[in-house]
Amino acid sequence: MDSTLIETKSGAKFAQNATDWIYWNECVPKKLKEYSENGFKIVIFTNQKGISTGNAKAEHIKQKIQDIANDIGIEIQALIATHDD
Repeated sequence: MDSTLIETKSGAKFAQNATDWIYWNECVPKKLKEYSENGFKIVIFTNQKGISTGNAKAEHIKQKIQDIANDIGIEIQALIATHDD
């Protein structure tokens, strides 16, 4: 998800909160909507080790994904890895 679909709005390496994101490129929401409308299931796989180390909050990651889905107007399933390996 990070640096492929979205990046931080603040310019920081890691998001500062649930709203610290913008689309990586303006084509991202258009393409995801197009795929969804063509019958593809949109699934995000994301590494979020910061949850297990205490550097990120799970609710912020979940909120970010929900906000992306709501902004585009599509359903998204997300699989979130929270630890190494």
